[in-house]
Amino acid sequence: MDNKLGKDLSVGSIPKNLLFFALPMFIGNALNTGYSIINTIWVGNILGEDAVGASAVSFPVILLLIGFAGGATLATSILISQFYGLKNFKMIEKVVNNSLIITLVVGI
Repeated sequence: MDNKLGKDLSVGSIPKNLLFFALPMFIGNALNTGYSIINTIWVGNILGEDAVGASAVSFPVILLLIGFAGGATLATSILISQFYGLKNFKMIEKVVNNSLIITLVVGI
């Protein structure tokens, strides 16, 4: 198996590596916020204020699901980082496969 699975964030410029690492999370949060704003505008214009209130009440459930997904992502990242540090690429493959299966099962 090829030992070059991705960018090695332990070498090079720290600010550049932090930006490289954090940019996808920033983009994801920005898209999520944009989705919420657009959803509120559409629901308010089409269904009225009661529907906006109902969607606002569902926010804690959505927040819980986002928290679960973030925790699962963090756990997967930690395991991958540990195995990458150990240069155990077979276990990285197992962690990624298991994470994908769990995500698909929970999603379904």
